[in-house]
Amino acid sequence: MRISDAKPKIGNDDREGGNRPARTRFMVGLGQAISTGSVLMALTPLAIVGYFSYQSSTESLMKNATDALISASEYKRQTILDYVTRIKKDMESQSELVSNIRFMKKLESRYVASGENIGEFLDSFEWATLNVEDGADLRTFQLTFGYYDVFLVGLDGNVLFTVEEEDDLGTNVLTDKYAESGLGKAFRGALETGEMLFSDLAPYGPSDDLPSMFLANVLEDDETGETIGVLIFQLPAAKISNMMKENIGLGETGETFLVGPDSFMRSNARHIEESTILKTTIATAPVTAWMAYERARHNPAHAGELGVSPSKHGEVILYRDYRSVDVLGLAHNLEFLEELGLHWALVAKIDQAEAFSPIVGLQRVFMVLLSVTLVAVFFLSWFISRRIVSPIRELTNWSRRIAAGDLSDMDVTAPFYEIGSLNDGFGKAVISLRQAESKLKFSRDKLIDRTELLKLLYTVTTIANESENIDKVLENSLKEICEYLGWPVGHIYTVSGSNPDKLVPKGAWRMRGSRQFSTFREITKKTEFTRGVGMPGRVLESGEPEWIEDVTGNPKFLRWMPDKGIGLKACFCFPIKVRNKVVAVMEFFSAEIKEPNEPLLQAVDNIGTQLGQVIERKQAEEERRLTHKMQALGGLAAGISHNFNNLLQPILGLSERVARKMPRGSEERKQLDVVTLAARRSKELVVQILAFARQSEPKLGRADARLFADSALELIRLTVPTSIILEERLEEVGNVFIDTMQMENAILNIITNAIDAISGGNGTITFSLSRAEVDEGKQQSFLQLKPGTYAKLSIADTGCGIDEEILGKIFDPFFTTKEPGAGSGLGLSTTFGIVASHNGAVHAASTPGKGSTFVIYLPLIETGRVVH
Repeated sequence: MRISDAKPKIGNDDREGGNRPARTRFMVGLGQAISTGSVLMALTPLAIVGYFSYQSSTESLMKNATDALISASEYKRQTILDYVTRIKKDMESQSELVSNIRFMKKLESRYVASGENIGEFLDSFEWATLNVEDGADLRTFQLTFGYYDVFLVGLDGNVLFTVEEEDDLGTNVLTDKYAESGLGKAFRGALETGEMLFSDLAPYGPSDDLPSMFLANVLEDDETGETIGVLIFQLPAAKISNMMKENIGLGETGETFLVGPDSFMRSNARHIEESTILKTTIATAPVTAWMAYERARHNPAHAGELGVSPSKHGEVILYRDYRSVDVLGLAHNLEFLEELGLHWALVAKIDQAEAFSPIVGLQRVFMVLLSVTLVAVFFLSWFISRRIVSPIRELTNWSRRIAAGDLSDMDVTAPFYEIGSLNDGFGKAVISLRQAESKLKFSRDKLIDRTELLKLLYTVTTIANESENIDKVLENSLKEICEYLGWPVGHIYTVSGSNPDKLVPKGAWRMRGSRQFSTFREITKKTEFTRGVGMPGRVLESGEPEWIEDVTGNPKFLRWMPDKGIGLKACFCFPIKVRNKVVAVMEFFSAEIKEPNEPLLQAVDNIGTQLGQVIERKQAEEERRLTHKMQALGGLAAGISHNFNNLLQPILGLSERVARKMPRGSEERKQLDVVTLAARRSKELVVQILAFARQSEPKLGRADARLFADSALELIRLTVPTSIILEERLEEVGNVFIDTMQMENAILNIITNAIDAISGGNGTITFSLSRAEVDEGKQQSFLQLKPGTYAKLSIADTGCGIDEEILGKIFDPFFTTKEPGAGSGLGLSTTFGIVASHNGAVHAASTPGKGSTFVIYLPLIETGRVVH
C-alpha cells in the first residue's frame, strides 16, 4: 500500500508583531500562567512522543501486514509450484514407462484388429483381459498418488482406458459430447503441440460435474519414436482449493485464493461456506488490473490496455473486496503455469481493521494519558511525561526490531496499566509471529521430507527395474536405502525355499564400519526366524513395517546379547511382498536412538510393494529364459547325439573285433582296450544327452503317489552307501499322473548329487512325501505353479551345501562343480525337464555347511482329472 508522505504540521508559524500594548502581557495571573505553562510543558512532549509513536506503530503494523501477505502468498505460490512440479514429474515418468507405452500399443492394435466399434471392443473379453493384466500399474499409480482418474486415448480420439471407467470410457473426445470438455481440450492441445498441457478448471459431466482440470502428454513409441496416443491425468479442484484455504499467518480475516482470466474463482473462499469455484467472480482492483494486463499481453486487439499496469510483484494496495470490506491485498501472476496452458492469479488479502487493530488500542492509551495529565498537571506533569514517553519509545524500538525480523522478547517498563496492555499486545503479536514462522518452517520441512521420500521411492524402483536379476534387485535397493538414510547397517532375510514360515539370512549386506559391527554380523548369519518370532518374524506374520527405538535390552529384539556389544540402537524392518505374500524382509540399523518415523515407514512399505512387483516380473523372465534355453539345447543335443552315435558305432564295433584277435596282455590289445573303454563312455554320454533332449513325450499313467515313493525308495536304498543314514517320512496323499521310469530317473539324479555332497560318506538323507496346497501368491510366487493340490516330494541331505552365487545355475545344462571327467552336468537339468513335462516344478534351497533340500511338486488327480 502506498502511504502518503504528508505529515501534519506541529506548532504555529503565525508570528505576532510587537505593536500589542505591553499591559496585555500581564492580563493573566501568575497561577494561571504557571498552570498553562505546566500544561504546555506536559502536553507538548506527550504530543510529540504520541505522534512519532503513532507514525512508527502505523508503519510497523503496515510493514508487518505487508510481510505477512508476501510470506503467505510466496508460501502458497511455492506450494502450488511444488504440486505442479510433482504432477509434471509423475506425467513424465508415466509417459516414458515402457509398460504404459506397450499397454497403449496393445489397446490400439487389438482394437483395430477386432474390426468392432469402440463399444463392442470395450465389452469384449480381450479388452477385459488387457484391462486386468496391463492396466494394473496405472491403477496402482492412481491409487498411490491420489489422482481422480487416468486416461489412455488413441490418436483418433477414442478413450480406450480409464481407471474409474466413468461415462467417458469409449467416447471420442474429438467428435462426441465431451469434445469441448476439459478432457477434449487437453487432448487436442497435447496432440497439436506435442508438449505437456493443462486444461483449465471446468465442470466435468462424467464426474458428476465436479470441477476438474486435466493434464495431457503424448505417448511415443519406445522403438520408432512416433506418437501413438495421449496419457491424461484428471485432477479435482479440491486439492488445490485446500492448499489455498490453509491459513498461514493471516489472522482471523486473511485468506488466499486463485482467480482465472474470466474473473471467476478457481478455489474456494475462506469466508463462504458453499463452494465458490467457478461460481464467484472477483472484480477487485488487483484482479481487474491483472486481467486487463493479461488481455493486452495475450490479445493484440486489447493492446491499448497495456497502459493499465498491474500491481507490481509483492506490492500491497488498499481496496474493497467481494464482501464490500476494506482490505489490504496483493495479486501474483503464476507465470510458471503459462507454459502448461493456464493463466491464473494468486490473491492474498487481510481485513484492514484486523491489520491495524493495535492502532485503536494505542489511541485509547494516549487518550487516557492525556486525561490523567490534565487532571494532575500541577502534581504529575514532569513525572508523567517521563514515565509515559520512555515506555512508548521502548515499544517503538521493539516494533522496529519486529519489523526488521527480530522476534525476541524485550523487557519494557510498564508503569501504567495502559502501557502494560500495549506491551502485552506487542508480546502476543511476537508470540503469534513466532508461531506462524515455526508453523511455516515445519510445513516447509515436512514438504521437503515428503519430496525426498518420493524421490527415494522413484530412485529405488528405477534401480530395481534396471537390475539384471533378483539378487541385484535386493542388493541395489539395500544400498540405495542405506545411503539415503545414512544408517550404517542394512541386511536382508529371505523366506526359506523349503519352509514358507521361516526366514533365513541372506548374504546381502550393506555395512559401514565392518569391524565395529562384526559381532552383530556373525550373530545374524547364524540366526533364523520363524513366523511371529523376533522382529523379522513379526514382520513376516503381519506384513507391516516395524520400528524399535533402542534394541538395547529390548525383549522384542532377540539378537541383543548383554555380554557382546553389537554397537547398534534404533532399527526398523519392512516386508517385500509378492501378491500380498512376504518373500523377504529388509532390516536397517542405526548406532543412535531414533524415534519412529511414520512417513518413512509408509514410504518403505510402498517400496516393499514396488520391489515385490519387480521381483515377480524378474522371476517370470528367468523362468521363461531357462525354459527356452532348455528347449533350444534339447533340440541341439538331440541332433548332435544322433550324429555322434553314428560315428561311435563303427569305432566301438571295429575296436572290439580287432581286440579279440589280439593276444591278451599285448601292448596292442591294451591300447585297443583303452579305445574301447573311451568309446563306451562316449556312448553312455550319448544316452544321457538323448535323455536330456527328451525327444519322446512321457508315457503318463495314473499312479498312487505313496506306492510310487515306496518303489523309488527301494531304488534309493540300492544306491545309497550303508555309511549314510536314509530316513523316510511318507504320507498318503492320493494319485498322480506320471511316467514312473522318468520320474524315478529324476529322483535318482538328485540322490546322486546328495551322496556326492556328503563328505566322508557319513551323513543323513531324508526322503519325504506330503500333500501341499498352492494358493494365490504362496508357492506359486516363486515356482510359477497354478493354484491347486500337489504331491510334495522332498529330498534333504546334510552335506556341504551349495553356495548362494551358484544355486541359481544348478539346473543349467552342462553346469557342474565336479572335476573334468567326473560328471556331465546333465543330471539336474534332466530332472528339471522331466518334472516340467509333468506340469510340476522343482525347487532347491541350501545353506552352505548345513546341507541342501530339493523339493518336487507334482499335481494330484482330483475328481478323476489331472490338475493342469
